[in-house]
Amino acid sequence: MTWFNIAFQDALTHVVHRELLTSLLVDMLAREHPMMDYEARYGVDYARATGGNPRQTRQWAFDLGGAMHMHAPIETLEIDGLSVEVSCEHFELVRASIAKSELRTFPDGAMYHKLKFWHHATVLTPGQHQHVLELMARRGDEASKRARAFHEHLRAVTGASSLN
Repeated sequence: MTWFNIAFQDALTHVVHRELLTSLLVDMLAREHPMMDYEARYGVDYARATGGNPRQTRQWAFDLGGAMHMHAPIETLEIDGLSVEVSCEHFELVRASIAKSELRTFPDGAMYHKLKFWHHATVLTPGQHQHVLELMARRGDEASKRARAFHEHLRAVTGASSLN
């Protein structure tokens, strides 16, 4: 696997591809955000149960936080072996946020985009960022259709005149 989920002290949890892992770790440490020591903070059992910190991962989400309907449709994007879930209800908002992210440079010269969502951040290479935007552009209409159909179903079931 090539993606890592890392919890930092006093900062968002990050997911980063192996290509940018060292750059991120050095940068966060320089900004006084070392990796959280799960074993010291929560105990050995928790550290083992969570897979440690950092831990390799294959799953992630671009999540805006807040309320979400049970059984709401989800689009899944594949980014270099990372399966990322995006709520169809929030798909366009997430896409707009990703499109606005600025290209940054780590102190070692590595270029990246940092996507910040609810309690977490995703660090992408410029190529991965472009790939995500292309995927979302291709799948945006379908995600919107699925979200509308879901809300129509909710209206029919609940009799509500509008749901947000």
